[in-house]
Amino acid sequence: MLRFYIKSYHLQSACVINIWSTRCLSSANKLISHDEIRTWNHSLRELLRHGKLEEVLEQYHNRKSTLEDLSIQTYCIIFKAFTLTKKWSEAHRLYTQIQTNTKLYNDQQLKIATEQILADLLASLPTSTKPHHIDPTVFSIVMTGYNLHRQPDKTLITFDRVQCPDAISYLLAFQACALLKNLQKGKELAKKLEKLNIDLGKNFKLQTALFDMYGKCGDVPNAETIFDMIENPTIVHYNSLLKVYNNNKMYDKAFELYYKLKQNQKNLIPDQITFSCILYSVAKIAHSDRCQDILNDLNSSKIHLDQHPILQTSLIHALGKCGDITTAQKIFDQITQERTTGIYNVLMKGYIYAQTPLTALSIFDKISKPDTISYLIAINACAQISMLRRARILYDQILSNFPSCKEDIRIMNALIDMFGKCADVNVAQQLFNMIEHKDIISYNALINAYGLNGYGLKAFNIYNSLLKNSTLIPDEKTFSILINACSHSLLVNEAEQIFDSIPIKSRNVFIYATMIDTLCRASKINQAENLLVQFEQTNRKYPPMYITLLTAYARVGNINKVIEIRDFIQEHFPTDFHYISSATILLANTYAFLDNMNEAKRLRTILTETNKLRGISKLPGISWTETNDGQIHEFIAHDKRHERTEDIYEELKYISDKLSKDGHKSDRRWITSDHNCSELTDPLHTHSERLALAYQLLLRRTIPSNEPIQITKNLRICGDCHEIFKRITRIYTGLIILIRDRTRYHKFQQGECSCNDFF
Repeated sequence: MLRFYIKSYHLQSACVINIWSTRCLSSANKLISHDEIRTWNHSLRELLRHGKLEEVLEQYHNRKSTLEDLSIQTYCIIFKAFTLTKKWSEAHRLYTQIQTNTKLYNDQQLKIATEQILADLLASLPTSTKPHHIDPTVFSIVMTGYNLHRQPDKTLITFDRVQCPDAISYLLAFQACALLKNLQKGKELAKKLEKLNIDLGKNFKLQTALFDMYGKCGDVPNAETIFDMIENPTIVHYNSLLKVYNNNKMYDKAFELYYKLKQNQKNLIPDQITFSCILYSVAKIAHSDRCQDILNDLNSSKIHLDQHPILQTSLIHALGKCGDITTAQKIFDQITQERTTGIYNVLMKGYIYAQTPLTALSIFDKISKPDTISYLIAINACAQISMLRRARILYDQILSNFPSCKEDIRIMNALIDMFGKCADVNVAQQLFNMIEHKDIISYNALINAYGLNGYGLKAFNIYNSLLKNSTLIPDEKTFSILINACSHSLLVNEAEQIFDSIPIKSRNVFIYATMIDTLCRASKINQAENLLVQFEQTNRKYPPMYITLLTAYARVGNINKVIEIRDFIQEHFPTDFHYISSATILLANTYAFLDNMNEAKRLRTILTETNKLRGISKLPGISWTETNDGQIHEFIAHDKRHERTEDIYEELKYISDKLSKDGHKSDRRWITSDHNCSELTDPLHTHSERLALAYQLLLRRTIPSNEPIQITKNLRICGDCHEIFKRITRIYTGLIILIRDRTRYHKFQQGECSCNDFF
């Protein structure tokens, strides 16, 4: 705990102790047996019990020169004697001895004992004693204790009692200011520090404390100023400033500093902390090229990943966030020591980012001791695939292995979200009712659950109950999801009322974007454009808003406006390749809807070649469906991976014949890619959601069922698939199909959809 005192106070004694400790370790138990140690400890305890403290210490000092290996119990007794005699300096030396001996320092029993000694020291410090009558070491120990016990306000009170504070006193005080995020007090202390004859350039621990204080208090310029003052910054300084940038979400600055470190002329080498910090930055911005650069640097370094579990976790997390789940899995597989729950968790997250939740769930099943984060990620995976049966299995598993989950509001909120996305709003409501102290996230989750399932009025009722809660205030996300809920239930007037009720200063970019989307879905495109203009009067242009407008004009076939907006996006967001790609796809689709298939194909070909050069890959359409045996099956467009592929395609042909007899003709304008479909008479017939449906209907030939067929798609359902699903529920009497796509739930029944074709 107080290792940093060695250089300042007891460097000479620490060296002696270190030599003595080394000899102890090399010849443990050779000069005295365990029985003799136990006997001696018993004697010391008796002396301690009868108040003969000096005699205890005298025996300790007398035996110290010949005793090669003291037991843990001996140390506990001596600590107590030092504390009761108030010999703080000698107690401090013993602290130092323990810290230089890994075997002792890692002993849990001794850790508990030292915490108790520290507590005794805190309690025994007399408030009436004049500061200059107290050993200065005591103040440092007490301040350290307060910081370790998360009582930084008491640290600062103790600091004020120090008559002549030194560098260590200021270091501890700065740590307290960082914990309190009290920038004003920190600056006051910094001004006082300037009056002392302390060279910051040579006291890197004090500099680190200042970095940390300024960084956690959000004063990055001062942290940078201190860094620039250092004549020869060490890797510790670089790491400290990297943390400051990360704490303040200045990830570009972190990269600048990292590259500056790589180019330094002092032969400084990034260490495991450096890589952990910069990988954190990479994960936050999900920059795949930079992630690859850092991975190359790490592979070229002398750092062995197997020796640094935290670095392994950081690397796997960054790779997952950057979309390189293959490399993340490879690194995970190469781990030779026992894998921590944290490493499993970040790999699961990687598969969530890659939209492969089934793999994430399979990893979850391998964790021997899942923690709260494990359960939250698994719940997220279940929410992504939206299979109710699997969600119920996970819920039962959580109740069985984590009975206190009902007291963990994060778990409860996540479960509300999961069941809402699995179309079971009743269970979502029950879970909401079970939470004794609801927070704003609880309300948001339930509002969103009703909104996704087309129950806009119920979502509105939950919002009204939130307004009656005097302890909670709706946040930006509340308004955004409520407007979205109204949008999916054709409650456009209600959405406008909500938007108008939000103070202009509280309308963030997501609220504007959701309202613009709502107006576009209601074919109020002019109003949407006016709202976008209003937004840009005080804000920067936001590309998703233009994509929304473009989609609305594409829906009504206004090719001139689609071209105009696509060109605008290319001009104003030249580096946002994903938005340019989306806009171009929508333009190609619009040409297709207008029967200009040649121009549509030309645009798609150009886009495919351009994206290939940019390293951009189109997200494939994936559909999941769950069978009665609890198995979840995954399909992609034109998929032939399933073990019953031949039967599934036969079933598709059978369905197509029925649809043709019903008068359906495929709307080939929805063919939005140039897959090699030479073997297919109609590529639309093998969209992922249709393959999932065909498999379910195939199974029902042998095992009839009245339960709804449930399918989840990671993208928006196409218009042709939406139309044939309506027709199929009319052709197959009593059939109900539940489909959750990227934006909402669709319940197909008796030839109609719950979205009223408003999707």
